[in-house]
Amino acid sequence: SSGINAEYGENLISVYKEACKKVEKAPINKFVEFLNLVDKENEPSIDGYNIDLSGNLPEFKYNRLDHNDAIAIARELSEDFIISDLNFSFNNIENTGAIALGKSLQDNKFLESLNLSMCDIDVKGVEAICTGLQMNDNLKKLNLKGNKFGRQGGILLSATLQVNATLRELNIADTDQTNESLIFLSCILASVAADDCGEG
Repeated sequence: SSGINAEYGENLISVYKEACKKVEKAPINKFVEFLNLVDKENEPSIDGYNIDLSGNLPEFKYNRLDHNDAIAIARELSEDFIISDLNFSFNNIENTGAIALGKSLQDNKFLESLNLSMCDIDVKGVEAICTGLQMNDNLKKLNLKGNKFGRQGGILLSATLQVNATLRELNIADTDQTNESLIFLSCILASVAADDCGEG
C-alpha cells in the first residue's frame, strides 16, 4: 500500500465520525487530534502509531469511554490503519465493546498491543476476543487484568493459545481464575514453549 497521505487521513476521520454518528456518540477529541496528525505524515512510523485512551488520563477520568466509543474505534481498526499500540484500560468498554474489538482483530494487520485492563469485560467479551485472536497473526501483547471472566474465560484463552502463534504476553491477573483454569493454562503455555524450542 502507498504511504499515508492527506486523503487517507481525511478518510479515516470521515469513517470515524460516521461510526460515532451511528452509535450516537460525540467523537473523542483526542482521537480526532490523533487522526489529524496522521494526516500530516507522509509515511507511517516503522513501528506504527500508539494511542493512549486510558480512563486514568485527566481528560477521561471523570468522563470515561464506554462500549459505543469502543465500537466506533473498532471500525477504524478494521481498516488498514497502522495503530500498533492501543490502550483502553480503566474504561467502561464492557462486553459490547469487547465484541466489536474482537471482530476488528479478525481483519486488523498492524495492532501489536491491546490493553483492556479494568474494562468490565466478562466471559462473553473474552470469547469474542478469543475468536478474533484465532484469526489474527500480529497481536503480541494482550492485557485483560481486572476483568472478572473467571474459569471459563481462562479456558477459552488457553484454547486460543493453541491456535494463535504470535501472542507473547498475556496478563490475566485478578480475573477470578481457579486452580483448574490456571493448571490448564500452564500446561498449554508449557506445550507452546516446547514447540517454540523445537522450532529453534
